[in-house]
Amino acid sequence: MAEENANKILALLTVYLSREFSNSKSFGESVMGHTVNAHGEDYEFYLRVTPPPGGIWDSETLVIARIGFKDRRRGYGRNFMEFLVECASTLGYSKIGMECTNENSEAFGRRLGLQGHGPHNHLLGTVFNVACTLDRKQKTKEFTNMSL
Repeated sequence: MAEENANKILALLTVYLSREFSNSKSFGESVMGHTVNAHGEDYEFYLRVTPPPGGIWDSETLVIARIGFKDRRRGYGRNFMEFLVECASTLGYSKIGMECTNENSEAFGRRLGLQGHGPHNHLLGTVFNVACTLDRKQKTKEFTNMSL
């Protein structure tokens, strides 16, 4: 089940990356057990899909173990979280986690409604809450643009 879900997410991720980073060279996407790895000139992702039992994450959690973008503050992180919400909903995940966050990724996760989870700066939130936060932020942005 874990590797099957990882392959499904990899297929969706490949489409997402080609759409989002059409001018970027991809260095590789791969699945190894319950992990998905993708990196290119402009991005790097490492996801834990259906984490193994007995750890801090349960099987209903889609975990971002690493996320990075060459250019920051361009909306790539937000777009990626929208993508993960879609994947999580499609594949039946109810939670999204971020593993071992640093100052920047923790601030990003908290803005999206994730909360502290266990040791080592982990964050966790429900897919529903993240989707609501993303939707609320989008509506605020649209209203602000209309007001200008």
